[in-house]
Formats: sequence, structure tokens, C-alpha cells
Amino acid sequence: MSAIIIDGGLVHYESIGRGKPLIFLHGWLGSWRYWIGSMEELSAYFKTYALDLWGFGDSDKFHQRFTIEDYLKLLEDFVENMGIPKLCLVGHSLGAIVAVRYAAKHKDKVEKVVAVSLPITGNAVNFALFQGNRYSRLVPSELQELQREVQKASSKAIELSINSIRELDLRLELINLKVPTLVIYGEKDNIVSSEFSMAFKDFKAPVRFMAIPGTRHFPMLEEPSKFNRLLKEFLALGVELDKLEIKQEWRRKMG
Repeated sequence: MSAIIIDGGLVHYESIGRGKPLIFLHGWLGSWRYWIGSMEELSAYFKTYALDLWGFGDSDKFHQRFTIEDYLKLLEDFVENMGIPKLCLVGHSLGAIVAVRYAAKHKDKVEKVVAVSLPITGNAVNFALFQGNRYSRLVPSELQELQREVQKASSKAIELSINSIRELDLRLELINLKVPTLVIYGEKDNIVSSEFSMAFKDFKAPVRFMAIPGTRHFPMLEEPSKFNRLLKEFLALGVELDKLEIKQEWRRKMG
């Protein structure tokens, strides 16, 4: 376990690999752990980092720093503390918002962004599902390890971070984004709707929207081979946004 102190609180993170920096940011229903498979896949190309945001995983849960702006400041401080000059970002739901905001604010520091299950506006989020503090029910039953991570999260962190995006609108930031950005949705996501986002496919920013068939809110866990191949082709192998396709992982030919 690795940790640093930021703004008086402990921030837990893990890192594997060598190469250019790549930071993974989790969403409302998890921690750094659901990025393990992706980190391993990309570790041959990048020095990968995954951190627990305030209130999640093994990071500090005792300070009320649970808004989007708090998490953006946390990422900024983490990058500065780690001495990272330039990086790629992968974020999921809450983490995707933070990644896009960071890229819009620090264009000179970010090479590429992957935003998974990104709500472009607050209207894209099914807030009703987060009522009643029964968050583990939002996780597919087959993802048992993730359910354990949800139970470790501060309910206040989930509540306040969710409420902080009710007026969210990332349209202007995405339209003006200069950083190549891949936005990935689960085709059957019932937490973040992709319908509104997919309507913006034709704007001129270097942004590509893709949906992985059959997946819900956690495409990186539900279809890891397809998801990780997209990541590898876009982030590591330099495949252009308009040339990306959803495929299984490479298979070595026999015979």
C-alpha cells in the first residue's frame, strides 16, 4: 500500500509499470481496485497510478471534501506531489468528470483522456437510484469484489459528490477540448444515460463516443478484454480516434 498526505489527509494509491504516467480515477461505486486489470494490461507501456478519492477505498473519510471541485483539487495536488509533468487520464463516472475537468483546465499537461460512463450533464444521471443509501444494489451481483468496495465507501462521500453534479454541464468544456478524448459507455447503463451524450457525436472537438454492447455501468469489468484493447490501442499504440473498433483482445494464431 502506498500513500501520501495531501491537504492534511491520507490519500491511498497504487502504482505499477514503467513509462509515461497514466492515472486511473474510480467512480461513485468503487475504489482503485477495479482498475487492477487495466493497470496490468497497460503497465508494459505506462507507469500506471490508481488512487482512492476522498471518502473511498483506503483514503481519508473524515474531511468533508466530497464535491467535484474537491476531487479536481485532489488530482491537481496528487500530480504536483508526484512530480508528474505530463500524463494520460482514465476516469469512470465521477472520475470521468474529474478527468475531463482537469484536461480542460490543464491542456498543456494532458496527452489523452478516456472517460467511461461520463455524464455530460446532470440530467444524464439517474439520481433516484442513489436514494436510500443502498448503494451495493447498483452493482451487478456477479461483481462481488466491487460490492465489498462499495461497502467501504463513505455514504456521505457518495451523497455529496452525487449532489454536486445536479447542475453539471460539460458541453462547453468538451466542445473546446483540445486533448484527444475517448468516451466509452455501457450500452445498457441504467445509472448514466448515454443518449444525451451520443447526440453530440458530430461536434468538431477531438472526441469519440463509443458504446460497448451488452455492458452496463462497469464496461471495464463486464467486458475487460474489449475495454482494455480499446485502451491499449488508443493510449499506447497510437490508433486514431476514428479508426478505433470494439474487438476482443488479440489471440495468437495456432498452426
